[in-house]
Amino acid sequence: MAYRTQPGGLRNLFRTPMKRTMKHSFWWSWLFVLLFLAASLSGCSLYKPKTALTADQFRDKMSHAGYSITDVTDQFEKGSVEMVLIAELADHQIEFYVMPTVAKAETAFAVNRSDIEAIAGSSFSSSINGSNHNSYTRKTARGYYLVSRIENTLVFVSEEAEEGKTIREIIQQLGY
Repeated sequence: MAYRTQPGGLRNLFRTPMKRTMKHSFWWSWLFVLLFLAASLSGCSLYKPKTALTADQFRDKMSHAGYSITDVTDQFEKGSVEMVLIAELADHQIEFYVMPTVAKAETAFAVNRSDIEAIAGSSFSSSINGSNHNSYTRKTARGYYLVSRIENTLVFVSEEAEEGKTIREIIQQLGY
């Protein structure tokens, strides 16, 4: 028994799904392009460079926020750091380092991150790696830890867990 098809039946049979597939591909491609453009133009990219604070800018911002600032650069080996400032409030402190080079800052970031990762206890951690910055945060039941680098500068925090919210807010205001 022979199957009968309408004129052009086999061609139409194969053409219809292909048209439908191409139509779907076309719309998915446009959707992808539009989403990519929206993300790129919104400025939310992790690869957007951040601007590092100078030691004077850190000192001014933290002083205005009520912190007392101490220069402890002389406690470090000559040439290992350019400047180290500690901003203290009654219940916590934030350390700010200006390193001689970006490479030294990257090394210091990696060492401090490794030290924080080695802290025992269940925790929540987050990590961000951008074009000229890195940040690693870890919160345990007992502590809040952060190391953040922009260019040749670092911010470091190791404090009680209760201070996490206050510290996050000031670090955000600093842009780190």
